[in-house]
Amino acid sequence: MTPAYFQAIVDSSDDAIVGKTLDGIVTSWNRGAETIFGYTAQEMLGQSLLILFPQDRLDEERFILKRMMEGERIDHFETVRIRKDGKQVHVSVSISPIRNAQGVIIGASKVARDITPLKMEQERLKLALDATCNGLWDWDLRTGRVYRSDHYYAITGHDAGEDDHSLDFFWRTVHSQDVPNARQAMADHIAGRSDRIEFEYRLVSKTGQMGKWIHARGQAVERDAWGTPTRIVGTLSDITPSKLFDVALRDREKRLSRVLEGSDQGYWDWNVQTNYFQVSARWESMLGYAPGEMDVSTDHWAELVHPDDFPSALQSIERHLRGETASHEAEMRVRTKTGEWKWILTRGKVVEYDADGMPLMMSGTHTDISERKVLEQAQREALTVFANSYEGIMVVDVQRLILRVNPAFTRITGYQPEEVLGKSPGILSSGRQNERFYRDMWHSIESTGFWSGEIWNRRKNGEIYAQILSISQVTDGQGRLQHYVGLFSDISQIKAHEEELDRVAHYDPLTGTPNRRLLGDRLAQAIARTDRSVLSLAVCYLDLDGFKGINDRFGHVTGDKLLVGVAESLKAVLRSEDTLARLGGDEFVLLLADIESPEECSLILERILLAANVLLNIDDNMVRVSASIGVTLYPQDSSDADTLMRHADQAMYLAKEAGKNRFHLFDPESDRKAQEHREFVERLTGALQQQEFCLYYQPKIDLLTGEVQGVEALLRWQHPERGLLRPAAFLPHVQGTRLERPLGIWVMQAALAQMQLWLSQGHVVKVSINVSATHLLSAEFIDDLREALAMYPEILPASLELEVLETTAIDDITLASFVLDQCRSMGVNLALDDFGTGYSSLTYLRKLPFEVLKIDQSFVRDMLRDAEDLGIVEGVIRLASAFHRSVIAEGVETMEHGAALLKLGCRMAQGYGIARPMRPEAYLDWIKTWKTQAAWLAIRNV
Repeated sequence: MTPAYFQAIVDSSDDAIVGKTLDGIVTSWNRGAETIFGYTAQEMLGQSLLILFPQDRLDEERFILKRMMEGERIDHFETVRIRKDGKQVHVSVSISPIRNAQGVIIGASKVARDITPLKMEQERLKLALDATCNGLWDWDLRTGRVYRSDHYYAITGHDAGEDDHSLDFFWRTVHSQDVPNARQAMADHIAGRSDRIEFEYRLVSKTGQMGKWIHARGQAVERDAWGTPTRIVGTLSDITPSKLFDVALRDREKRLSRVLEGSDQGYWDWNVQTNYFQVSARWESMLGYAPGEMDVSTDHWAELVHPDDFPSALQSIERHLRGETASHEAEMRVRTKTGEWKWILTRGKVVEYDADGMPLMMSGTHTDISERKVLEQAQREALTVFANSYEGIMVVDVQRLILRVNPAFTRITGYQPEEVLGKSPGILSSGRQNERFYRDMWHSIESTGFWSGEIWNRRKNGEIYAQILSISQVTDGQGRLQHYVGLFSDISQIKAHEEELDRVAHYDPLTGTPNRRLLGDRLAQAIARTDRSVLSLAVCYLDLDGFKGINDRFGHVTGDKLLVGVAESLKAVLRSEDTLARLGGDEFVLLLADIESPEECSLILERILLAANVLLNIDDNMVRVSASIGVTLYPQDSSDADTLMRHADQAMYLAKEAGKNRFHLFDPESDRKAQEHREFVERLTGALQQQEFCLYYQPKIDLLTGEVQGVEALLRWQHPERGLLRPAAFLPHVQGTRLERPLGIWVMQAALAQMQLWLSQGHVVKVSINVSATHLLSAEFIDDLREALAMYPEILPASLELEVLETTAIDDITLASFVLDQCRSMGVNLALDDFGTGYSSLTYLRKLPFEVLKIDQSFVRDMLRDAEDLGIVEGVIRLASAFHRSVIAEGVETMEHGAALLKLGCRMAQGYGIARPMRPEAYLDWIKTWKTQAAWLAIRNV
């Protein structure tokens, strides 16, 4: 690079760049030097640089020359020079030696920066700091040099002569425990992690003792091109008084806190002007909050105080702030964290005023007075109760003399307070209770503190009345007896109504006999008494025969009188230990106690039947009824009370079915079988729900042609434990139960589903199914059949045949005829099953629309060896022919049976001799086998 290039750089600098010889003659002078010192280059070149030095700084040149000759560089040396106009200018000077080609120092290069504005600012800052008594420190991070003001030394107690202007001087004055915190504060600011340096430390004196508390602050005022602080200026301040004040304040607060905690009070401080509010931990815990958890802002305060109490509490504070009251005091409800209300007594007063005499700080306490409020409320309520109670109240002292009585006492007893005060409660005694009664009463009071019971007392007018009395001891906090309180109510009217209420609650209003409720008690007592003896108890359920007819004919009045008459007649023949109860209507229950034998019970029951059959003259009408009685004996029938009643009721119905005017003894074994039947029905219901039923199919053939005419669907139960069960094992339990219809519907739908499957395989199979009596004659049967057929529209109704038992068909000829006609109208075929086993008549046969008669297998099976059975079979065949009905024989077990049937004119047959019932998947294979066999041909050729 050319000298002109370097000269351009020197001329563009704002700093003064000056060259000189060893004897101080100026050899170069740039524009920055002209600006700072006021001399032009022409004025200074060849001149001595000393013209810029003040008189008191001439020795600096010798110091600089000495350092320069030693080859040292001087950086940022601060000094004062004189401008051309005579003014002083503060400069920061850096000096470097200039060497010739042989390395000999021949001169020097100086760079001077005008720091006069900074010095003036420092002076102003120093003056400001001196005014505040703060110490100044100025830390040049490039040189490590630290400037400290006079106040700095005054605060720390160290002399300026001790200061080596390094940072080490500072660390020697910091207590060792505070050094880490101070170092961290400086490091964070230098690294850019904080905006300023600020920390507190304890000052170490010259003697090494801990002295004052110092507060240090600082901030970077210069940074290099990379933003790293190069100069930090700060202050020191003595905070020992405030620290001591804080310690004293904390100590005072601790003592105050201990006092407040000991008094179980919370305290609060309120800066009236800033609205800053502060509360103690106890204040928060009163309301269920953890310390620091509660929002105590004044904006939130209105939400905490009960709306009814807030106006008065606010008014109390405002009056005190205006100076109208010496202090603020208010009782108010405050909401707890859980939302409940707690009563608080708040007291406070202004403790600090500002310079204008306006309230500044207000402090006070909060006291939980909820318990007191509860006690006050309880006391008010007690006084209200005492004055207005409907019960009589008297307070008796420890000498058992009357202290106080309430108005109800006067109303009940007739005595005015002045007539009884100071006297013994014995003034009310009726004389009905003996001395032992009162002795036991007072013993109970002294031992337990309480007694309650019924007592008879005497009013002032001499009238004796019943009262319910309670006496309690009242003690103080140490358990010492203070007085007694007696509460009593006049129950004379209650006593008068008690018997009436008992009669209404436990006795039949018509006959006066025990009702159902009292019967339950009597039965429980009778069972318990029987358990303690070797005798028996007869529980009898009695129902009058013919009562309804008399009631309908003569009216309810006559009916009621008849019930009363029968009840009186029955009472006359019962013993004192027996019970007669009316359940309602014409139903009675008798409990016959202490029965020694069934024979004795029978004799008593015969008398009861005669008593019930008494002839009564009611309103000139002679009427008579009989009775049907069901009886069960306990403990032979070891059931509970409810079951005994049910067993007697069941036996009563059997007595009615047997002809009435009699008694029937309940048989536990029969009941057990009935229970087993009910359980079996429940099991069958579960079997239907679990799809355990299935259909087997038995073919029907034409004996003459060998053609298969269809199949009969036969129900089977695939029992999980017992295997495959035939109908005889379970159908008898189904008959007459709620299960008949669901099972019948299942059979219909299952058979039609199988017909649909065979049809999809190319086989049209006619199927006959058996229909139960209950299902056939039910109102839902036609709808069930129609719905089942609708589910399989591809199946022709004519392919389905319903087999109806002969006994079912003629049980209700009119209804059966209507139902069967409906079936025929849908195209379904009908067969009369087990023909010949019922009580048929030609009229029934003519009216019922059956196309087929099925000869019962019991006749067919023995027809080859029993002439009577053969005659029946022949008669049925001829009868069917006469009525133009088809006929089919069941029970064909051999080919000989088939041959005999053909001779008699019966071509259709089914039975084991043809095929046993089979699963549906085996049927198609059987057809193939049947067609290949020729055994039946022998029948055809006979």
